[in-house]
Amino acid sequence: MACSSAAVYGSIAHCPGDIIAPGVRATVWFIPQADIASWPTADPKKGNYGESGQFTLVEGKKWYTIKGMKSQGNATAEPVGEKPAKSFDVTLNVFVPGLKDEVIAWANQASNDDLVFAYQQADGTIRIVGHEYGECNVNPSMATGSGSGDQVGETCAITCNMPYQPLSVSGIAALGAIDEGK
Repeated sequence: MACSSAAVYGSIAHCPGDIIAPGVRATVWFIPQADIASWPTADPKKGNYGESGQFTLVEGKKWYTIKGMKSQGNATAEPVGEKPAKSFDVTLNVFVPGLKDEVIAWANQASNDDLVFAYQQADGTIRIVGHEYGECNVNPSMATGSGSGDQVGETCAITCNMPYQPLSVSGIAALGAIDEGK
């Protein structure tokens, strides 16, 4: 039997003058892994969770919202391992401004919990960091600043080893219920 991944390949074009905005938008969503009843079907060969794919959440559970600073967010994915078992070390960096008690409490809990994150690229695409069979680590770093113009808040490096780069969902509705907060 002949195997081929050629169906994945096709021409990729970038047109001169197309603008590709960097970064992550200011809102990031998260949910404890245990609050996800079922995941949409991943389709790494298409780079997404499928057009009709939606998360099914445990009854009464919602994704929570972090509203951060746009200029501080970015995501990276670096390959690790050898063929045919390569995976990706994915890092999502998010800055949560301020040091209110709720920010400190979140950082303390998140650093020891198993959370899944959704972020929105500058172009509006929503991607997922986390997967059904793994866990993410949240590594918060607090800074009080020392003078005017310094950042005050939590810089969170969210890391996850994933079998593929972060896949997209068809839109915000694919996440399910969302708690927008205050």
